[in-house]
Amino acid sequence: MKRLLAVFLCILLLGGALPARADFHYSETSKMTGGSMMAMMKTLGAFGGKASQLTKPMLSEHYLKGNKLRTDHSDGRIQIIDLDGRRFINIDTKKKTYSELTFDELKAAMKKAQENAQKKASEKNPGAKMNVKVSVTAGQGTREILGKTTHEVKARIEMETQVPDSAEAKHHGQGGSMITTTDSWVAAGIAGHEELLRFYQRMAKEIDWVPPSSIQMDPQVSKSMAELQKNQSAFKGMPLLSFVSMSMEGMEGAAAPAASESRRSSARESTPTTPGGAAIKGLGGLFGKHKQKEKEKEAAEAQDSKNPPPASNPNALMEMTMEVTAFSGDALPASLFAVPAGYKQIEGNPEDAIGKHPGPH
Repeated sequence: MKRLLAVFLCILLLGGALPARADFHYSETSKMTGGSMMAMMKTLGAFGGKASQLTKPMLSEHYLKGNKLRTDHSDGRIQIIDLDGRRFINIDTKKKTYSELTFDELKAAMKKAQENAQKKASEKNPGAKMNVKVSVTAGQGTREILGKTTHEVKARIEMETQVPDSAEAKHHGQGGSMITTTDSWVAAGIAGHEELLRFYQRMAKEIDWVPPSSIQMDPQVSKSMAELQKNQSAFKGMPLLSFVSMSMEGMEGAAAPAASESRRSSARESTPTTPGGAAIKGLGGLFGKHKQKEKEKEAAEAQDSKNPPPASNPNALMEMTMEVTAFSGDALPASLFAVPAGYKQIEGNPEDAIGKHPGPH
């Protein structure tokens, strides 16, 4: 999520002359830290399976050399983006296989996915429109991370779905907003990072990565873009630490934590009138104590951390922390961007690249 937001912002803000070519490598850790999705994953994870893996930290290594970018994932997946060859190379080190996806194939898959999404949206919400509002602000604080002095930058992207003002739409809870906020700590002067942004910018142009036609840009968006331009200096640098929160407002199924918590509190405080009710209340108390201990542990960890996260959003669907743990501008071998010898080529699935099936992203 953070990478998508970073690419989107760099396309809007990046300008100036192309810097000298530089090799670049950085390590990054991403982990889910909160939100209703995390609570669900923890519950499912208690029974085993893939859900238990989704709440664990995800490690990745990124290597840039010229017009090639390689990303290694901790589960053994590797993706190489070759701008000159206009292709993605997806490698599975466990199965010793690889597949290729051209930019044109990806564009076709993206177009198909967009058309399907528009069709479903029009069927569910006839006449609905989507507006995008973007804002960025520079914070006042600084932090020392990896020997660099970083400054705070906050970004907010709101995707608002507007539906006709009808009784039926209101009854079904249609409309509302999906909001993504990012609180980043950015370091300037890291050699090679500007070249990484240039790489993403060129890739976006190659695959025609632009907002879908279903997104209607209202006059307020132009004001947001102007605000971004005024604050583009705030984004000059590399985010070494980012806290991302995704939430919904006014949508069908959006959480109402305050009311829910009030109901839960009332239920806990009520006196049971039957043996079964007493047993249920007792079990609830055990779960409540366990949950309280978890909260206290998380609070203690945040307090001890040198880089504590911002206050949790009670409406969040998902909260994540992304942290760069190392970076280097040392020269990289060209062999790093080639398919290992002996690997078998298999047919790739374009939908892997747009998130419909598990695979490199």
